[in-house]
Amino acid sequence: MEEALLSVVQEAYVHGVSTRKVDDIVRALGIDGISRSEVSRICAALYGSSPEELEVLVLEVPKEVIAV
Repeated sequence: MEEALLSVVQEAYVHGVSTRKVDDIVRALGIDGISRSEVSRICAALYGSSPEELEVLVLEVPKEVIAV
């Protein structure tokens, strides 16, 4: 579950979803929520990644989840 959550947070971040909406997405998944600093920590791995590495990190998230 934790790996899936990390992937969802990173996917939302890559697509420019605001931190508040990332929190809404996490709550929609049944988790208490996530702070801005936690989103930053999770997404720190994305910095310095090549486009090919980012492609591997990014999973398809249903648009209705991102639109929360």
